[in-house]
Amino acid sequence: MYLINHINYFYLFGNQERLKKYVENYVGRKHYKTACRYLRRMKKLGSKDQANSLSKDFKEKHPQRRALTDELRRV
Repeated sequence: MYLINHINYFYLFGNQERLKKYVENYVGRKHYKTACRYLRRMKKLGSKDQANSLSKDFKEKHPQRRALTDELRRV
């Protein structure tokens, strides 16, 4: 089941650029939770530096999105 979920995340986001576009285009806590879930999964799979870099980029680009920064704190 875990592998199936991981494959779904891979096809949903594909790579970092698609995740960046997802966060830019979709607004709302539900979407932010989905993006942060993917970031946590990246960390678990060993891409801590990339996940932290993306998290930092999101905080810098979207400081006005309070729900996003709140969800990013949980990553």
